[in-house]
Amino acid sequence: PESTIVIDDSAYKIRLQANNQLHISEFDLAADSAQLQGDDSLIWSSLYLEHVSNGGVAIGDVREKVKHTSYVEFLKQGKAWLLETHGSDADIGELVGWARSRPEFEAKFKNVEGNTIGSSLPAPEPVMAGAQV
Repeated sequence: PESTIVIDDSAYKIRLQANNQLHISEFDLAADSAQLQGDDSLIWSSLYLEHVSNGGVAIGDVREKVKHTSYVEFLKQGKAWLLETHGSDADIGELVGWARSRPEFEAKFKNVEGNTIGSSLPAPEPVMAGAQV
């Protein structure tokens, strides 16, 4: 528990993890389809996870960090900072270099052989019917 964050869109599901939770908003494609370009929830939650985990290096009890700065407070402070330092037209995705499309993502993450990361992995071996695994 001291190195675990539970991420869910249901407050009910994570109610027992008061100091280990990241409660994100529920994604509703029908309601949000027009808003996809402006959706920065994944970016902010990723930045928060980096913040509470010291950039991915778990040092100390993450529950203390979550207790000290909740996701809601982090988001409020982060958006205020973005507005103050970069203006009302600022895009956190552009600022941190977040790819907005699959082709943009693939273009950023090419391995040394020129293949997209993951595309050079061998195909899984077929499982024969009746074979024991």
